[in-house]
Amino acid sequence: MNFNQQSLEINFYIQSKQLILISVKNIREVIQILRLCLFISLTATCGSLYFSEILGFTPCNLCWYQRIFMYPLIFLIIIAMIKKDDNIKYYVRVLSFCGMLIALYQCIIQYFSIKSTFCSFTSNDCSSIQTVYMGFLTIPQMSLGAFILIFVCSFYINNKN
Repeated sequence: MNFNQQSLEINFYIQSKQLILISVKNIREVIQILRLCLFISLTATCGSLYFSEILGFTPCNLCWYQRIFMYPLIFLIIIAMIKKDDNIKYYVRVLSFCGMLIALYQCIIQYFSIKSTFCSFTSNDCSSIQTVYMGFLTIPQMSLGAFILIFVCSFYINNKN
């Protein structure tokens, strides 16, 4: 074995070690982002259950649609964290984007007091404001904020593992 061959092997060994370290760092970053998304979705889910089950607010149809897009995020994110799968970002993006659109629509109809065609006579009026927090924050605005945060976080999950 000559000097060039030996230095090439050492260089390859060092580069492969660095590649492994970079990969571990990226996996840790993905897990941290997923933990943040999990915390946000758990908080939103617990908040929606608190409003409906403890405070007794009857959810309107749009609130139910938002729940449909928020609740599965918890299970999908937990499974992605266990399997270390960063392809979860696609599912998180789609679910959070759809939920974000519904929450934005509800915020608009609440702000402008528009009667929605989505709300039937059997459910609550989607344009009614049941409660306001901190003087300006309604339940659909909180939902919109949660969906936006999750949507933005999904873009920081990279395929560099």
